[in-house]
Amino acid sequence: MTLDGVGQKMAERMIDHRNEKGGFASLEDLMLVQGMKPKLFEKIRKQATLTRVSKSKQSHLPALISDSEVEELIQNYAGEPSIRTVQEEALKYANAHPEQIRSWLARARQSYWLPKVATGVSPHMGHTDTTREKLGDPDIFTSRQANDWRFNIRAEWHFNNLIFNRDEVLVGREFLRQSLMRERILGRINEAYFERRRLQIQKQSNAYSDSAAKIEAALKLQELTAELDGLTGGWFSGKIN
Repeated sequence: MTLDGVGQKMAERMIDHRNEKGGFASLEDLMLVQGMKPKLFEKIRKQATLTRVSKSKQSHLPALISDSEVEELIQNYAGEPSIRTVQEEALKYANAHPEQIRSWLARARQSYWLPKVATGVSPHMGHTDTTREKLGDPDIFTSRQANDWRFNIRAEWHFNNLIFNRDEVLVGREFLRQSLMRERILGRINEAYFERRRLQIQKQSNAYSDSAAKIEAALKLQELTAELDGLTGGWFSGKIN
């Protein structure tokens, strides 16, 4: 893509052609690449050079390895956390685990079996009770009460909420929001996890076209490790170190 006029698609076609045909015998072979026009070829032939890659510098992987060799390469990383474990940790870190939402919903339903309790307190000042037999007679003392305090406790049950609980509607909305967030998190975890594994196997196999590709792959491997670390709150690095 550093050549004038060569975009990403054309660069990919050139690389695919080279990989399929085993390299270019001459610069004119570039004309065999799908979509290569004479005008573009004349532009890039002044900049492009043809090099021969010795067998010692080529990847030591055969053109097609056996299934057992593929399995052996993958098993070299069996000690690292599985994709399922990384997913679980990422959801916990984001507070988006489905079990948490189910717990909220269950507690919202159970809460209405408990009464709403109201309490109160009021002072009651002492007073004297008197009586009289008839109008005009003097009052006759009967009793005297001292000062005291009155405490009130009231319990209410609202069983209609067992049929329709508005809190469940709010929890349902949160459940939907969390589901969308879980989908995005899991999608990114899957993408980063397996891209990182591909780069690990590529590094193990030394399957690079040149030094620049090797450096780029090493940096990308670090980038993906950092991303998984960020999605799990630092848990991932602790497990692979």
